Formats: sequence, structure tokens, C-alpha cells
Amino acid sequence: MQHHLTIADARMTNSGKNFSDEEIRQAAKKHIANIFKINHDDLSYDAVFGKDLKPSFVSDWKDNELDIISDDIHDVADRQIQKEWKAGASIILTVGDFCEHMVRCYHKKYGWSVADILGLHE
Repeated sequence: MQHHLTIADARMTNSGKNFSDEEIRQAAKKHIANIFKINHDDLSYDAVFGKDLKPSFVSDWKDNELDIISDDIHDVADRQIQKEWKAGASIILTVGDFCEHMVRCYHKKYGWSVADILGLHE
């Protein structure tokens, strides 16, 4: 008998736990705070990337904080979300936008990737 992986299975992490939307939001906020080396309690969902959260350096050779966030955003996006970006229907400017993007992607095909990026499997 062959087992087929379902979306619910894909959302499960190595520990086998499914996470709530609020757990994903909080983990995403903590992830951003860790990248920018600030206290997550001081980080507002309204903080704007590039304005309130600026990179500590600019380099062609090494990723800065904004590069890491951008990579995370793209790593979990499926084709539907990528099409929305191309059409200008969806844009991520704030911490809140990032958190909601992670929640949305967690419920899609690559939920395991969201959990992995946010360190929820540990």
C-alpha cells in the first residue's frame, strides 16, 4: 500500500506538530528580530523594511538582513503567490506583511519550509 503525502502531512514538522497561525506569526516576528539583532518585544508589526529596519551593511558579496528576509520570502512562495507578485497584487513591506506571508505559505504546499525557516521544528 502506497502512502500519499497530503498538505496536512507536509505542514507537520519533524516533531509532527501542526502550528497555529498565531504561533507562525510570533515565530516569524522573532525570526526578523533575530536577523536584525533587536528584541522581538520592541519590534512592531508596522515596522517597514528598509525604513524602520535597515541593513547593517551593503555588499555585493555577502547577504545583509534585507537579503536574508527577501530570500526567506521567496523560498516559501508557491507559483500562485509568485504570479500575484508579478501582477502587483501582493507586496511585502512590513513585519506584519512578512508574518502574514509566512502564515499563508504555511497552509500551502511548502508548510514544512516555513516551519524550517522559522525554526519551529526544534
